[in-house]
Amino acid sequence: MLKEGNIAPDFILKDSNGNDVRLSQFRGKRVILYFYPKDSTPGCTKEACSFRDNKTELDKTNAVILGISKDSEESHRKFINKNSLNFTLLSDTEGSVIQSYGAWGEKKLYGKSYMGIIRSTFVIDEDGIIEKVYDKVKVATHATDILKELKWCYPNKWELRTYTYWWGRKVFENKELLSEIEEARLSPKKTDSFIDKYTPFIRSEVLKHGIKSQYLDKSDELSIAMFAFYETMQNYDRKKGSFFPLAKVYIHNRLVDYYRKSFDKNIVSLDERLHEDEDKSLLDTLTDDSNHVELSFDRECTKEEINEFKKTLSEYNLTLSDIADNSPKQNRTMDICLKALEYAKEHTEILDILVETKKLPLSILTKKGGFDRKTLERHRKYLVAILLAFTNGFVIIRGHLCQMKRESLWKIASI
Repeated sequence: MLKEGNIAPDFILKDSNGNDVRLSQFRGKRVILYFYPKDSTPGCTKEACSFRDNKTELDKTNAVILGISKDSEESHRKFINKNSLNFTLLSDTEGSVIQSYGAWGEKKLYGKSYMGIIRSTFVIDEDGIIEKVYDKVKVATHATDILKELKWCYPNKWELRTYTYWWGRKVFENKELLSEIEEARLSPKKTDSFIDKYTPFIRSEVLKHGIKSQYLDKSDELSIAMFAFYETMQNYDRKKGSFFPLAKVYIHNRLVDYYRKSFDKNIVSLDERLHEDEDKSLLDTLTDDSNHVELSFDRECTKEEINEFKKTLSEYNLTLSDIADNSPKQNRTMDICLKALEYAKEHTEILDILVETKKLPLSILTKKGGFDRKTLERHRKYLVAILLAFTNGFVIIRGHLCQMKRESLWKIASI
């Protein structure tokens, strides 16, 4: 199955009226391309009706809905008329498009295996790049789930953009965001407008900490998160990474501090007896002196960030082991790589090219930066991995890298 960041394969298929429909004709719009097993079956009907009922709101996100199955054009017409569907269904009777997207594979029903269409959805951006893959679909709420993510995770998608990363997924950061931040720093009124604009993002981060939505507006957590978002805005420097990943870290850290302080308020004496008729105290029941609340938060955060980083690396055909296997072994080559990394971070056009083409622009680094091409080529994977780690908000990973035994690696922390 295709992954996020892949180019969506173009195709031409017939719609229910026998007209040719080409994927590339929708460039400039987002395409919600979903594959389903069969017309008029219970699950597929629920999924189609979910898209039908949410189409008006999805239209506001600049999205077009296309459904694909192996059913005939006539079958699609009956399915559309019966359920008053208001979007396009395409017929892929030979299954070529289904296979090109990896939506054909082994399935199981009542313990028996068979080949069939894997229910899946691909959200394709305005430039023909797959930005989100849904391979586990809840048919009744699928369209609602997509709509919620489009509204909350991509608040400014239809303006001039540059590539960035948010939670390990490829999204787009509005070029005007930088000027918005600068204006918000200078004007209290602009500050309020900026925070109001991105309140859905702030709310979504707080909800991840277990707050029920009905209590969110009156919670201390929401106020703390808004202040953390304000801190991110005040301290933001593009050279230190993308805005939204950093905002997420600020919010998470502030909420963790809040929970720890709240936890400390409920301290009782460890010498207090568990029961009046027992000699055993609370201290006797403790196996160690670790702060389990802190450790739990740290482990969860670290695991999440590593998984996000692995997803980011996979878009460049890299793995975590590439950082170690391809790292410089000599001081001389390490120094060259460090200087090249510093140069790349100072010249943001190099990062833009890396993200857009998935290739490190060695010609710029060698011709303009004056670095040895052979050295850079030998350690290309290492350079790409480190650049991604230090420019996309992976704060915990950055911290671990900075503690590596080579003293020269500390220089990267200031990148």
